[in-house]
This record gives sequence, C-alpha cells and structure tokens, in this order.
Amino acid sequence: MVLIKASKVKHLTDARYFSARGAAIIGFHLDPDTEEFIRPEAVSAITEWVDGVEFSGEFGHSEADQMIHLGELLNLKYIQIPHFFNRDDIQRLSDFKVIRQLVMQKESRFEEIRTIIEEEAHQVVAFDLNFAAAGLDPFGFELINPDQLNELLQLQQIFLNAAFRPDSIANIKKLELLPGLTFSGTNEEKTGLKSFENIDLILDYLEDAELFDPYV
Repeated sequence: MVLIKASKVKHLTDARYFSARGAAIIGFHLDPDTEEFIRPEAVSAITEWVDGVEFSGEFGHSEADQMIHLGELLNLKYIQIPHFFNRDDIQRLSDFKVIRQLVMQKESRFEEIRTIIEEEAHQVVAFDLNFAAAGLDPFGFELINPDQLNELLQLQQIFLNAAFRPDSIANIKKLELLPGLTFSGTNEEKTGLKSFENIDLILDYLEDAELFDPYV
C-alpha cells in the first residue's frame, strides 16, 4: 500500500485534513528564517489536536544538536535531514527514525542517486526524493524511468515528493513496488478555509484502485 506523508504543515487545517485522509506522517519545517518555518510552540498546539499519525521535524540548515533538541522537545518520531547533511552525523540521530531528503534536479543522474541510497540505506528508514523543487512530475518518468524507480524501491522505502497531477497518477501502476507520496502543506485562503480538491482526486483514485488504504 502507498504510504502518505504530509510535509511543511503550518496550520491545523492541513494537519486535520491529512490525518483524516490517512497520512502516516505529518512533518513540520523547523528551520527559522525560511518561508515554511513553523514555531515549535505552534507545532505543540497542533499535535495536541491530531491523532493517529506520527510527527516529523524537517530541517534544512540546522546542526544535529538543534535537531535533537527540537525532536526531544516536541516528542517527534521522525527527523528529516536535508540533501547535504553530513553522513557521519546521521548516527547522532539514532533516537529518531531518520528520513533523508534528496533534491532532484533536471540534470540529476540516476547512478548518483542510486549510489547515495545504497550507501545510506542502513542509516535511515526512508528517502524523500524531492521532484517539486525542479517542477518535475515523477510519474512522467522524465528523470527516472519505471525500471530505475523499481530498483531504488528495492533498496529502501522511497517517498516521492512533488506537486502530483491527477492526469498522471495512474502511471504508478507501472511500478512493481509502491512508493510513498509526500504532499506539501500550503497557506490557508483564510483561517480554517482551504481547498484540497487536487489532493482529494489523487487520494480517491489510489483508494479506488486499492493502492491506498486510509484506515491502515
């Protein structure tokens, strides 16, 4: 079954939506001075209202000490580390489940991606392949073809992170193994009001195709 991860959640509306739709992990970006930053006290308030999911701290430029401090303070289960995080410091995060994000660029080479995953698979519980930064659709298979993605999925849990499109999500059936999907939170139109139409279309398709079970 497809696992769902929510990323960069900044308000209770997103958190409640993704929890209700069966997300396994809800992530909060905890690096200050970034557009996606959410204050730790706001994270604490949100997590008190949301049940049935595990929570992740997402970082970009923070040192391991700060990740550990916030992880313990907020009782996080997961820590998501950035692309260029020092591999030698991953072991310092052993009290958490670690997800390594790898940023995909149009010039990224499959062989380099596979090498990183092979070398770090024993240190982390999953990789988050971020196609969103380059505006790529992973199910368009422009950068990584189905055979290559199947190869990566045999090495470790993989989350695909992108602005997924309802018109290409059916291509997930071309894969022998199922990846997880990461959806990013966005700003509310106004407090408590937001449209989730596009995400609903994708999750409804996956559920109807028996590829995703929100109750597992």
